[in-house]
Amino acid sequence: MIDLARQYGRYGYRRVAALLRDAGWQVSDGRIERLWRREGLNTMVSAA
Repeated sequence: MIDLARQYGRYGYRRVAALLRDAGWQVSDGRIERLWRREGLNTMVSAA
């Protein structure tokens, strides 16, 4: 999850959860959101 957040900096926890599900993981958005907050991850904000 952390690697995906770094690789896709603009993706939020829902899109990262979808990527994990596509890769075969059985995860829910809520679980990813909890881990996302625990790890202190943020999305990159555009400069525009």
